[in-house]
Amino acid sequence: MNAIDIETIQKQVLQLLPTGEHNRRGALLADSCSEVSRLVASWIKEMDESMQAIILKGDNVCHTQKSHDILAIGTKDTQFYLLDSTVWQFFPDDDSILIGVADSLDEAIKLSVEKYGGEWKISEEIATATEQEKADWLRIIKTNINDSMI
Repeated sequence: MNAIDIETIQKQVLQLLPTGEHNRRGALLADSCSEVSRLVASWIKEMDESMQAIILKGDNVCHTQKSHDILAIGTKDTQFYLLDSTVWQFFPDDDSILIGVADSLDEAIKLSVEKYGGEWKISEEIATATEQEKADWLRIIKTNINDSMI
């Protein structure tokens, strides 16, 4: 995993938004963190199936009483890249989905707490997704985006 991979993934996420709506990315992606995280995990596994994709779930994120899902991507060299593909719902001015790089999963969880506050835990590990799962996630994401535009 490197900066080019992260930038490519971020562009793919932003392509989910309607044309001309990138300035509303936080509002439009707000209800889709779970599905977007899973979709991004599937893209990463397609890039390199040896990477570990772990969903971290946070509760009371940014003191909002909301839950939120982000990804900890484990590499061969045992680093964990913390990615939030819907970071803009809490941090609208952030430029990157990369939250940080940690030397362990425990450290990645600590980074999550530092950035968002609240309580964080491992939710699940994502294996290779089926085409049907990816289609279902995309359908839910598109529905949520359309509903938020009304």
